[in-house]
Amino acid sequence: MKISEEKKVFLVMLLSIAAAIYVAMDIMQQVQAGYFPYITSLILLGYAVSIIVALLLSLKRELNLEQKMNKAIELRGAGQHQQSNVLIVELVNNYPEDAEFNFQCAWSIDSSFQ
Repeated sequence: MKISEEKKVFLVMLLSIAAAIYVAMDIMQQVQAGYFPYITSLILLGYAVSIIVALLLSLKRELNLEQKMNKAIELRGAGQHQQSNVLIVELVNNYPEDAEFNFQCAWSIDSSFQ
C-alpha cells in the first residue's frame, strides 16, 4: 500500500501533536507531585513542538506555491501569457524537479505562441 506525501505529513503532525500532549501532561503531573520537570521531558516537548512548527511552515509554503500556480493558470486562461509565463518560470527556476511546474511552464509558453 502506497501512502501519499500529504498523508505522511499529516501522520507525522498527528504523532507530534500526540507526543506534545503526552509530554505536557507528564510535566504537569511532575509539577503537581512537587517534582521539578525532568529535563528530558522538557527536551521532548521542545522537539515535538519544533516538528509541529516545521510541518506547519512547510504546509504554508506548499499552499503559497499552489496559489501562485493557480494565479498563473488563471492569467494564461485570460490570455495574459507574459504575466503567466513570468510566474511559472519563477516556479520552475525555484523548483526544477517539480513535474507539474515544468508541465505547466511548457503549456504556458506554448500557448503564448498561438
